[in-house]
Amino acid sequence: MASTLTVDNIVGATSSNTIHIPNSVVQIVQTTNNQNQVISSTSFTATYMQADITPKFATSKILILVNGGADTNAAGRGMRTTIYRNGTTNLATLSSGQQGFDYNISHGARLQVTSFMQFLDSPATTSSVNYKVYAQSTASANVEYPGTYQTKVMTLLEIAQ
Repeated sequence: MASTLTVDNIVGATSSNTIHIPNSVVQIVQTTNNQNQVISSTSFTATYMQADITPKFATSKILILVNGGADTNAAGRGMRTTIYRNGTTNLATLSSGQQGFDYNISHGARLQVTSFMQFLDSPATTSSVNYKVYAQSTASANVEYPGTYQTKVMTLLEIAQ
């Protein structure tokens, strides 16, 4: 015989912030930005795209979703993008050993494309965490993030474990 649990509201014994349901989304943070940033450095450079989240549980994971874009402005230019935690940890190097999550290069003409990055992070804290997109030019030439006429969106989902 199957059981059914029906409730209208779940309240923690001491506070509503203490309810812990594994594999559930605890909170969502989303930010948008359409301000283009010209980057010519071959080192990763902070962009305007960022969001902060304060996890409720130190064991939570943060699912980072970034919808952005790239504009190489001319042929023969490339751009890498990645996500940094708190301005010091390049998350792409944690899982793949590569420099970035996304790489766009133009060979025959200017390239304007939409790009998407995602990563499941384990910050192991209940302090505020900042996630920021960083980008670099691969040819010391001007490239743009997110690109002309492109809006970028960053979504952070805290997932209880």
